[in-house]
Amino acid sequence: MSRSFRLTMPQPSEWSEQASLFRWAAFVAASRWPELHLMYAIPNGAYLVDGPRQGQQLKETGLKPGVLDICLPVPRGGYHGLYVEMKRRHGGRVSEDQTWWIEALQAMDYRTEAPAGWDAARLLIEQYMAMEPAHEPFRLPPPPTLSRPVQRKAPRRRSSTAISAVSGT
Repeated sequence: MSRSFRLTMPQPSEWSEQASLFRWAAFVAASRWPELHLMYAIPNGAYLVDGPRQGQQLKETGLKPGVLDICLPVPRGGYHGLYVEMKRRHGGRVSEDQTWWIEALQAMDYRTEAPAGWDAARLLIEQYMAMEPAHEPFRLPPPPTLSRPVQRKAPRRRSSTAISAVSGT
């Protein structure tokens, strides 16, 4: 009796899909669309290390359920910007809270989408950026982390007088 086996690749997580999208955006932003440097993540569904206490603190400082994952605050084609709710390639669905945000943002002339997978999100962003800009092109200054090297402080060394004072010599 022979059994047939079907090999399946593990499904990437929503986190890995979003990380892939941001890696692509960083690569493309350097040349094609510098405005992609403005794209940022909204870590609403992040794992909370400190549990309920940290969750309460975040709510008190503005965390709201259902806010979409990514914002690209670049006006194109009559929209004020683009909000993206990343979903897994298979099995991801938009929650009731996310549906409310999608409808509210659309009412404010933002484009909202929930693509399945980073490649679908990449196509969405390429199509969005190809739309007519809302104003004359402008030159974006380079982001601070890219325009100057990171300065690391050398570890402080204790002077020999401080060491001898501590050791008593």
